[in-house]
Amino acid sequence: MKIKIVLFILVLTLPVQLLAKGGVVPCLATCMMGDSRIGLAMNEGKDIEVYDWLNLVGSLSGLSVATRAYAGYENGYKQAGTVGFCVGYLWGPRPGRMFKEYKLRTMEVLMCIPVVNIYPCVALPLEAYAGHTLTEIIQSEGLKR
Repeated sequence: MKIKIVLFILVLTLPVQLLAKGGVVPCLATCMMGDSRIGLAMNEGKDIEVYDWLNLVGSLSGLSVATRAYAGYENGYKQAGTVGFCVGYLWGPRPGRMFKEYKLRTMEVLMCIPVVNIYPCVALPLEAYAGHTLTEIIQSEGLKR
């Protein structure tokens, strides 16, 4: 809990110039914000959305189920129906919102399998740290429907 609070303060206090492609900030955002694609989107220059902040505050305050359900409804259900809600709840607002146009990554699906989920929980933030963008991943993995 203390580590999450320290990392939260670190993310808030870092200057905007550090939000350039790759690095610690997209890596930490992927770890802490409850969205498997946020770091990749940040590497494209996109901002952290309100739903991502809600997920972080929810996980810090013990209201994670409620905040993730709200973000899943607003981003997933309204965009892609019931399946979009489930995707938004499990993998975050961006995958839920993008589900109609883009498939889930294999690495995101692996996050739901016990023990196996250790690999994607380490690999996804490291992709963001390395500076990969969401567009690059979509093209290289053929995620467009």
